[in-house]
Amino acid sequence: MPGSKYKSLLISERTTVDELIRILLNCYNSKEQVEQFSLYELSKSEEYQRKLHHDDIPLNVQCCWPLNSDYIFIIKRNPNYKSKQVQTIWTENRHQEEEASTNEYENFIYI
Repeated sequence: MPGSKYKSLLISERTTVDELIRILLNCYNSKEQVEQFSLYELSKSEEYQRKLHHDDIPLNVQCCWPLNSDYIFIIKRNPNYKSKQVQTIWTENRHQEEEASTNEYENFIYI
């Protein structure tokens, strides 16, 4: 069902928020990082919204909701997410720079 708008998920009492988000991303064949998203519990009638911690258990949270309430879970993209890409600068003469710096110490006496 990759093209369908709605997904049914089967999760356990031990499934964390991060695992739930990963499952959803896999359902939509997304390559995005789990860290880019957060799960919220929301109630429009109570004007209540809370971001869940990454290791919270959504089913435990849902068990605390009042009966016949309008609470729902929503996923939001984290606006301040920064990709953890490592940048390395390479130079052609890096080896030459290292040799030059060690050659400067040839006239020193080490104790």
